[in-house]
Order: sequence, then structure tokens, then C-alpha cells
Amino acid sequence: MDVLADLLSRARASGAVFARTAIAPDHGIEFSGRRLLAVHTILSGDAYFERDDAPAAPVSAGDVVLLPEGTPYRAVPTPGARATPLDASRTPQVHRGQTPVSHLHTTRIPGSDPSMHVVCKAGLLCGAYTLDGLLSDALLEGLPPLIVVRDAGLDRLTALVADELAQPGPGEQTVLDRALDLLLVLGLRAYFTQPGAHVPGWYAALDDPGAGPAVRAIHADPRHRWTVAELAARAGLSRAAFAKRFTDVVGEPPLAYLTGWRMALAAQALRERGATVKAAAAEVGYTNEFAFATAFRRHYGEPPGRFRASREGRRSPTP
Repeated sequence: MDVLADLLSRARASGAVFARTAIAPDHGIEFSGRRLLAVHTILSGDAYFERDDAPAAPVSAGDVVLLPEGTPYRAVPTPGARATPLDASRTPQVHRGQTPVSHLHTTRIPGSDPSMHVVCKAGLLCGAYTLDGLLSDALLEGLPPLIVVRDAGLDRLTALVADELAQPGPGEQTVLDRALDLLLVLGLRAYFTQPGAHVPGWYAALDDPGAGPAVRAIHADPRHRWTVAELAARAGLSRAAFAKRFTDVVGEPPLAYLTGWRMALAAQALRERGATVKAAAAEVGYTNEFAFATAFRRHYGEPPGRFRASREGRRSPTP
């Protein structure tokens, strides 16, 4: 079981919104920061990314920037430079006496926006990642507000996406959706290997011979009534040794992790698919609806029926 792939698929990672744009030498672009996760790739030149809750980060061609949801952020030529909101930045701009860089323009998928002619300080490829699932919390939990990574695999993928935007063909949206999946997976993998990176417990467990088999088993079959003894057998450890190892690596005991994952799956079924309480309970392995409701209330602070009735509003479709 590939746990990262499981989280991405259950979080419904699809519907990529891409833009290819450019930063002028004297001002940048401000993004709303309302997207659960934005991915930016530097195609050419150099710039800075800055947001109010993180120091300005220098970036250059080939870098990939990951920004979890939070405050608005800016891509600017120099720290503190003025930035135009994304929507307003689509007004054509040409610096007097200089040749516009006409091949760098803003393009939305699907459809397109008017060209943005600027003298280019840096070219950007921007992706707004659709993570509407409640399970995205497990994917993004603990990530810093601004991540900059560089990886040879990302360089190759960035070139592929840039080519697709320049010469779109049949199935373009599917190509971009899958490319954005790859950008996120490769970007996260590159970040998690950086010294001092905050690594989620489930990810840290994947390479651990003690905790890894148990985490994979839980994700492969969350409906199963796993016991500590069964999970310990997967790792080839005694119950006591396994429970300690799992807690040390993941950050919580094995059955607490199992319950948390079950409740996350049930919450998604209730709120996003409109499942009944009985159906959601059965989906995560509870035959007793009352026991499920008690566990759910303990985890989320309200009964599953009330939770189901409170549907979150749609998030912004722009970075």
C-alpha cells in the first residue's frame, strides 16, 4: 500500500488550475493564499517569494515552491517590492523603450486570459492544487508556510508542463492534472529529505521496519478490526516493542492512529458524499452505530449527524 498515493487519491487531488506568467523588474504579483496548496515553478530568471508569516525566500530557475493555505503571498523581484493582485496583473504592461517578452503570458486552463506583456525579471509556472477532501489535513499537517525545493526530477517535469502549456493538445487538462500530482509528490519527497524538514508521522513510518508495515496495513484495510497483536506480527515484534516503536515514530499509539484514520474517512463520507451515519459507520468497520457515534464525537467534538449537516463552503479556485 502506497500511503502517499492513498492520501492524494482520497483527498481528491484533481482539477489543476495552471497559469504561466512573469514578474516585471520593478513589481511582482500577489496571490490570495486561499488555496489549500499552491505549487509554483520558476521557469527562468530569479525572484523572491514572501508572505507575512514567513521570511522572504530567494528562488531561481528550476526551483519549486510549495505554499499551504494561509495568508496572501507575493512573488516579487526584490524583497518588499510592490505587488499587483493576480487578477489585476493581467492588464498588458510594456516598459517604454524595451522589447516586451510576449512569449511569457498568463494562460488559464481551461480557457485563456489576455496576454501579459512585461520585461521579464522571472518566468513562473503556477498551479492551484485542488484538495477539497477533509483528508488533506493528514497530507499537509505541519508543513511550513513556504517551502522551496530543487530536484532533477522536478526540472524535467517542469519542462514537460511548460511545453504542454505552449503547445496544448488533446487531453490537455488530464496531462496538467497528472503533472501537478507529480509536482506535488516529487516536491514533498524532496522536502521531506531536506535536513530539518518536518516529516509527518505516517511518512516517517514508511521506511521504518517496525511502524511501516502497520501503517500500510491500516491504510490498505481500515475496516478491519486491527489489534495491537496483529499489527505487531506484521512488524515481527512483540506487542510491547511494537507499540513503543510505533508511538515513537508516528507520534501516537497504533490504535489511536487507526481510530483517527477511520474517523477522517467517516468524516469525508458524511460531509462530502452525504452518507448516512449508518453507512459511514459501516464504511470504516463499525457494526454498532452507537459506538461509532461515540468515537466520532470524541474525535470531532460533535455528533456525526450534526457534522454531516454542516457543509463547508467551496474554496477559491485561484492561487
